[in-house]
Amino acid sequence: MTQTLAQPIPKTHIYAFKPAQLLWLVLFVPLLPHLAEFVAHSWQVLNWDWQIDFDEGFNLDAAWKLAHGVNIYAQSSPDDFLAAPYPPLYYLLCAAFLKIFGLNIVGGRLISLVSSLIIGALLAWLIYRYAIRNFGVGKVNSAIAGLFGAGVWFSLNPTLIWSTFYKQDMLAIAMATGGLGLAWIWADATNGKGRRWQLWMGLGCWLWPFLPSKTKWRRVGRCWLILLAKTGIKAGGSAWFGAVYSPYRSPRWIG
Repeated sequence: MTQTLAQPIPKTHIYAFKPAQLLWLVLFVPLLPHLAEFVAHSWQVLNWDWQIDFDEGFNLDAAWKLAHGVNIYAQSSPDDFLAAPYPPLYYLLCAAFLKIFGLNIVGGRLISLVSSLIIGALLAWLIYRYAIRNFGVGKVNSAIAGLFGAGVWFSLNPTLIWSTFYKQDMLAIAMATGGLGLAWIWADATNGKGRRWQLWMGLGCWLWPFLPSKTKWRRVGRCWLILLAKTGIKAGGSAWFGAVYSPYRSPRWIG
């Protein structure tokens, strides 16, 4: 009696390269000059010790006062004017940096730059995940598409300029993008596994962008419209949030 040996299962290369993927170079090559400019501009601004944007001085002043125990949200008076038009998170982070390293403008700019890099990474991950789960794209092309999306983000003129400003915007956008990613994971959960966390996820996505910049609420509103359309009104947490949020910010959803 002869024994037949089982044939070994051939190993598959998950990230196997295909010549057609060279076509991605057609899209990537035009981004290279913009990416190089982003790096050069960011380095120059980080090494510049003076304000560039008008709001940088206001934010630095508020963070410096906060680092020394001054209430930056106190009642304004003609002889002791305090300008702190944003929520406290960014000021607190900058104040901690000033408390440790002394008066400088680099700390807040670094926070903005790191936030911008996080946004690029989140965009790459969201595109990668979406391409695989919703379009059945292979992992290689999905990963390249994610990198391309991040490259486009860093190539935009607003990103180039605002990524190193001593301002709240990049931190707020990074937190809003993170909230969108978490909300999407919840909405994408199967068999109702994400239902128990829907209210907590709602509050997280609601509050995160508000902490550094109140104007980012409109982005959260659009995000919630998408989730409501995807999951239906039966998603109690989302419906509750939409009912509270809609009358307050609905005119700005088109902005």
